[in-house]
Amino acid sequence: MMMLRTDCGDVTVSTVSLGREFETMVFPSADGVITDWGDVYCERHDSETAALAAHAFVVYDNGGAV
Repeated sequence: MMMLRTDCGDVTVSTVSLGREFETMVFPSADGVITDWGDVYCERHDSETAALAAHAFVVYDNGGAV
């Protein structure tokens, strides 16, 4: 099962495998602890490659998360 988690200051980016699909979500956090499980952003992907690319985009190309 693929699972990525990156803490980006006041948000945490999480990408997980849901079986045949993958999901990237962003949650509010403080000091690496998720403070609200209501997501700020959510996107589903058809492949692991797409999921990894989305995770990297949100973390790096989007100015350090949403």
